[in-house]
Amino acid sequence: NRNYASRLYFKANDEFGEVATAFNEMASRLDEYENSNLSQLMFEKRRIDTIINNMKDAIIGLDEDNKVLFANTAAKQLLGLDEKDLLGKYAPDVALRNDLLRNLLVKDEHEKLLKIYADNKESYFTKEPLVIFNGEQKIGEVIILRNITKFQELDVAKTNFIATISHELKT
Repeated sequence: NRNYASRLYFKANDEFGEVATAFNEMASRLDEYENSNLSQLMFEKRRIDTIINNMKDAIIGLDEDNKVLFANTAAKQLLGLDEKDLLGKYAPDVALRNDLLRNLLVKDEHEKLLKIYADNKESYFTKEPLVIFNGEQKIGEVIILRNITKFQELDVAKTNFIATISHELKT
């Protein structure tokens, strides 16, 4: 039961004593192995969490059952939800009360550009869903929202500039 602190104590020096000594040695080594792997896994998890949380793009991770595994700070701000209202919850249930998440869960191949009111202005995002497979089995999905507002503003400025120049040339 992974309780590697348990030990057997026999005072006899017969076969039972030898088995108890071997068992205690095995439990000690298993405890060392479990703790070294667990601490390494926890360190790697914290590192990945830190990287994801510091990314500027909004990132939401779902498991194979559509439960929210993680959402970075940018995603929580865009969704307007706290961690407790999002993590571990069934995403379609949360989407009933959150229009943005509802739009993100819709599998629409044609809709690439999303207009979202964020940072006290209209912002533009591209939605990039990534389905994660382990062999043939779907094990989850990651939805990335890239903020392309600056590019959209440049595109509008370029269009206006070309229209102005075209008009001036005609005049």
